[in-house]
Amino acid sequence: MYRVIIVDDEPVIRRGLRETIEWDALGLEVAGEAADGAEALKLIREIRPEILITDIRMPEMDGIELIREVKKLELNIKITILSGYSDYDYLKAAIRLGVDNYLLKPIDNDELISNLKNAVSEIEKEAAISLQIRQGTVLLRSNTLRRLVTGNISPEELKEKAEFLHIPLDAERYLCAVCSMNRQIPAGIREPFFRDVIAEKSSGRQMAFMDGDGNLALLLIYDEVPEDRQGTQQELEELAEKAVREREIPLMIGAGKLAEKIGQIRDSYESAKEALEYGAFLKNGGVIWYDEVPETSQTEQIPDRIDYDRMKDFIRRGEQEKLKEYLSNELNAMTAEAGVSHHRIRNLIMHIAVRMTDCFRTIYGSMNAFREPTDFDFARLFTLHSYDDMREWLFQLCDELFAANRALLGRSTSIVGLAVDYIMEHYREGVTLRQVAADCHVNTSYLGQIFRKETGSAFTDYVNTLRIQEASRLLGDPTLKVYEIAEQVGFTDYHYFLKIFRKVTGKSPTDFRN
Repeated sequence: MYRVIIVDDEPVIRRGLRETIEWDALGLEVAGEAADGAEALKLIREIRPEILITDIRMPEMDGIELIREVKKLELNIKITILSGYSDYDYLKAAIRLGVDNYLLKPIDNDELISNLKNAVSEIEKEAAISLQIRQGTVLLRSNTLRRLVTGNISPEELKEKAEFLHIPLDAERYLCAVCSMNRQIPAGIREPFFRDVIAEKSSGRQMAFMDGDGNLALLLIYDEVPEDRQGTQQELEELAEKAVREREIPLMIGAGKLAEKIGQIRDSYESAKEALEYGAFLKNGGVIWYDEVPETSQTEQIPDRIDYDRMKDFIRRGEQEKLKEYLSNELNAMTAEAGVSHHRIRNLIMHIAVRMTDCFRTIYGSMNAFREPTDFDFARLFTLHSYDDMREWLFQLCDELFAANRALLGRSTSIVGLAVDYIMEHYREGVTLRQVAADCHVNTSYLGQIFRKETGSAFTDYVNTLRIQEASRLLGDPTLKVYEIAEQVGFTDYHYFLKIFRKVTGKSPTDFRN
């Protein structure tokens, strides 16, 4: 990805540029933002971007002075300036300094995209001409191949790039493979190995590059239609053995479908990723092919057969190891029945983690009281790529919740516990504080006061957060529309759902799903 820095003293303009342009599809990433030239100059020295988009009129250091300072750094940066109609004198000065493009405010997105495409094209042509700068060539090839396997490059642009990158477009067959090491392994060990492979397989009939998920991807090119997969299997096994021999680390490789033409390479890549995700649960390194993945729907949810009443009994009795043993047995049975899938296992374990946390909350009180002392990293689950690691993550959460529980024994939570039980059962409906108070046989005002005191949340905030947690899980099912999910978790007003979802998660449902 080529790096972009955006400079403008108006936050709404910076946010608009960042959020309305599909940077990934252009082979770009927003690497930094600044509100004035002085702040931007520091970022440019640190990040060394390929593209700079800057306003002219800004406090501290304006755009003209920033451009002068950037030119002194002698970096090959494509500069686009943003100008108002009243900035004519500034504009002339900028042109004299050799900027590449200028746009008038308000900014036309189509015009900006066109300018960015031109900038990318110029950057890549310059990189190709300077073949002695190997790093630039590797970046150019990786960027092109990454866009090829994700379908984000036009045939015309691909043809132009292929000529000077020596990517054959007239081969008989193509095949993608995707390789991964356990993400728990330090980057200082993984990345040098990947760089070595990319350097070795940078041209000819095997091309290696880093994909957008941080995995090593291979594009294999065949001059003749292979009679079978034996030769490819041997090549991939040799790569896996090389990882063990040189780094003492298992390498998992997913091999995709054979593609008959360039346009089918994306399908080959996607099937290789599915094979890799499946293989990560079954093997500790080695090669797995796309057609070894069970034909179960990737969108089908694994049925949750955990008995949560039994879980509560384990918790009440303080039977920590028995609960983990029970969870382990049920998880093994559920995944064996369903045919494991990377995303489905993760969704299931996150669902169990949320329900287990709710069980503790029901019995012992405030969720905040559990999270603060343990500082448990919920987000880490989304970095794990093996069933064993995900299951261990769940057990670690279990251990930390029990540890927090022991510090909270004796806390009076009986009424709030009953209230939480009622909410858990009815939150998908239009549950109100009055309904819950009636069920608990207490005054509405009194329940509201002790509920906030015990849980640290107002009743409405608590219910909405619970609904958003369930909505986040359901977003893992691509067959469900966002408005359907909103209705399923108890929101009758779709716009209110969007507002609460962004408030709780910091993202829109669409961004969260992607």
